[in-house]
Amino acid sequence: MAKRVLVVDDDPQVVVIARVVLEQAGFEVMVASDGAECLDMIAKQRPGLVILDVAMPVMNGIEALRAIRQGPDTTTLPVIVLSARTEDRDVAVGQAAGADLYLAKPFTPEELTAAVNRLLDMAGERD
Repeated sequence: MAKRVLVVDDDPQVVVIARVVLEQAGFEVMVASDGAECLDMIAKQRPGLVILDVAMPVMNGIEALRAIRQGPDTTTLPVIVLSARTEDRDVAVGQAAGADLYLAKPFTPEELTAAVNRLLDMAGERD
């Protein structure tokens, strides 16, 4: 069974690119457009990993990440923050909120696939 990855971004172009890259790599891809929808999908669909943008409407990615880290069933859920905000302070905020990895936009297909595979492998070792 394909590992389920949740891509959370309000930019349709990023979603399409991430979906195509990940589906070609053999992942099942789910999509949410903001942090609130992300939390709802995590509760209902139980993805193996979340790729989370920072700047989104309704609930931003950092708020969603903090909620993920506080949830009793999601504290160890692998989360990649994927953001155009790449200043040192932005990365530090993402890491402090609990990001397992912080990737910059734009990303290459190889970067994204390698990051997802690495975190899923690490999560498998923790289980």
